[in-house]
Amino acid sequence: MTAPIVSSASLPLHATAGVGLSGSEVAFVPLLVFGGLASAALAGLGAVAFSRRRSRSYLLITLALVALGLKAFLGGLWMLQFVPITQHHLLEHGMDFAIAALLVAAIYDARTAPTKRGPDTEGLE
Repeated sequence: MTAPIVSSASLPLHATAGVGLSGSEVAFVPLLVFGGLASAALAGLGAVAFSRRRSRSYLLITLALVALGLKAFLGGLWMLQFVPITQHHLLEHGMDFAIAALLVAAIYDARTAPTKRGPDTEGLE
């Protein structure tokens, strides 16, 4: 069985970046590296915040930040041609959905969770 032939004209603009890396596509490499490092730093900060607060909403936000970092990692795997473009896009859009769902769940949880009130916050809203 032969693989279907896919024209580069039918692929998204960034889908041809892993083939030869020429011209403006070279800018994709440092952007991917910087995005990955920035996402990893944000995920680390999220983990620190979660370890201090220990709330479900902080956990959900931390997981969303980790998923954001995984998107950059997935882009690197595709660029190094370890992941085919069709799987890359399926996984990347799945990660987009997961990030959105985690953030919505974090907001919902933060708005519906019972608030802790101490004696010094009595009556304040």
